[in-house]
Amino acid sequence: MANINWFNLGEGIPYIVDSGDGWVKYSDGRMECFGRHLTSGSSGRRVETISFPQSFSEIPTITTTYEGATSTGNFYGFVITGTPSTTSFQCSAYGGLYMNWRAIGKWQ
Repeated sequence: MANINWFNLGEGIPYIVDSGDGWVKYSDGRMECFGRHLTSGSSGRRVETISFPQSFSEIPTITTTYEGATSTGNFYGFVITGTPSTTSFQCSAYGGLYMNWRAIGKWQ
C-alpha cells in the first residue's frame, strides 16, 4: 500500500483560524464557504446569483448538489454558468428546488 502524505509535516496540520455562518478559514490559507439556496419561482429554468459569505483571494472551486424531485422522468439539476468570481457565482436552475453548494479556495 502506498504511503500518501495529505499535508506537509513541516508545516503541521492545518487548523481553523476563524469561522462564521457558512464559512471556515484554515491556517494554511484555505477557506470553505457553503450554503443552501432555494431557487426562486415555482417552475421553469432561471439564472440565479449566489454570493459567498466571505470573499476569496482567488476564484474558488465550486460544487453544487440539489435537493429536489424528478417529474415525469425529468432530472432537475444545477449548472454553473458564466465565470465565477471571488465573491459569487451564477447557476442555471429550475425554480422551487434547493441547491446545496460548496466553494473551496484561498482566503489569503
